[in-house]
Amino acid sequence: MVRASQPAIAKFMEEKYSSLLPPNFKKMLSIQLKKFVKSEKLVKIKNSYEVSASENVKLVAAAASIKESEKTYKAVVKNGEKTKS
Repeated sequence: MVRASQPAIAKFMEEKYSSLLPPNFKKMLSIQLKKFVKSEKLVKIKNSYEVSASENVKLVAAAASIKESEKTYKAVVKNGEKTKS
């Protein structure tokens, strides 16, 4: 699993979403990270954060579900194109 420190997360967010972030986003980030650790969505190891094992299982399942939905959608679209011809 990937670990990231709070400064690394903040830097990433600033690079990607600088125009959308409020002035106090670093404080808000700190509060949210603590909230996620308390709810066991993240695990704090030393000064880094990592997605918890239980949450990782949920993410993998969600990703698999999305991929399956995309396959179904593509099959429906492909069949629709064939029947239109």
